[in-house]
Amino acid sequence: MKKFPFTLMEVLIGFSLTTLVLGVLFSALYSQTVLKGRLEKSEQVVMARAELQQRLDQIFSTLDGRFYIEGESPILYIAYQNGVDPDPALSGRVEATIELEKDALILKVPPRKEVLRRGVSAVSYHFLTPAKVEMKEVAVWDKKTNYLPHYVKLTVTVDGEEESYAFWVKQEIEAIPIKEKK
Repeated sequence: MKKFPFTLMEVLIGFSLTTLVLGVLFSALYSQTVLKGRLEKSEQVVMARAELQQRLDQIFSTLDGRFYIEGESPILYIAYQNGVDPDPALSGRVEATIELEKDALILKVPPRKEVLRRGVSAVSYHFLTPAKVEMKEVAVWDKKTNYLPHYVKLTVTVDGEEESYAFWVKQEIEAIPIKEKK
């Protein structure tokens, strides 16, 4: 009995099956790579949002006096307790601004600048006034106002999408009078 080598048809079928298997394999690997890239980008966005929320929580929970926006500018002037800092001039109560500069939201505590969020094209603030005054939401907090708002809502536009952050401002606790029993 004489053995024949593979026929041309058998070789073509073998190549076709190999090509089909490799196509499915590479398609799955490509899809996985694209999904991994999207997931990493989403993680970066979530982390940037969380970092901004945490940093501004630290600042707004220790506000100390100065707090206003002049005119229609998106610059917020604040004073807060910065705690202990390697630079003694920046320890304790510091005065700062939160403003938009070169597509980034910046916290300026002279001489230091801290980038809070990159890619920001617009910023706006809304404030809820305390209950002892008429309860309302306002977009401008005047320099003459001698009390702090109850909360600050910061809205930034990043890549055409709005992101909103809300912060409760530390308030002094008011005493509640208690009637004595006779």
